[in-house]
Amino acid sequence: MDHRLRPESKKHIIRCAHRVLLRDGAADFSIRQVAAECGSSVSGLYRHFSGRDELLAYASLMSLDEYYGQLNRYINGDRNSIENYFEVERIFAEYSFSMPEIFYNMYFVLPEGKLDEIMLDSFGLFENFTEDLFIYHFGKRFVGGGIGGRNLAMLERCYEDGFLEISREELPLFNAGIIAMYRGFLDTAIQAKKQGEDTAEITKQYLEAHRLLHKRVISSEILPI
Repeated sequence: MDHRLRPESKKHIIRCAHRVLLRDGAADFSIRQVAAECGSSVSGLYRHFSGRDELLAYASLMSLDEYYGQLNRYINGDRNSIENYFEVERIFAEYSFSMPEIFYNMYFVLPEGKLDEIMLDSFGLFENFTEDLFIYHFGKRFVGGGIGGRNLAMLERCYEDGFLEISREELPLFNAGIIAMYRGFLDTAIQAKKQGEDTAEITKQYLEAHRLLHKRVISSEILPI
């Protein structure tokens, strides 16, 4: 028997999952609640989704329309690569630290490559998702590798445009440091949210730390104040 889910049925489950996410939040999101929302059995959902984290990622993408709209304007805008890089980072930080559990699940809980798979599937399922967000002016239809791959793609463009005073061979290690720092700040934001605290100050601190990390590899005339 073919247990593959028809597109309309899969979209229905993801929309139900999105409603549960909006109602219960990421911390209390569960397969059981999604099944109840869909009028389905828990075992029925597990036939088509690997588990909570995968379904949460699909639902999370539906919650990020505003974020993707802003991101699209900068990724495909007229700014030079280094201006684009810092502005995209600002937008990314503001959104991710305001909903840290969602971003942590997408980038640091899912198995390697799984988020790329879910994104590409969502592009095919929903009209509001577009691969154009991840072209990054490189002529690629999709830049994979999760947060690390997409950040490295932007750094490589900055390097090719002469903005980075660093060797190409050093870029992956520099990029890994950025991602590690981001993950640490994201952990802090998750704890702050659990205690009912605002994360605006964490966002501000992260962006300042991000600027300082780039200080040694970008000309002072170029580095944003």
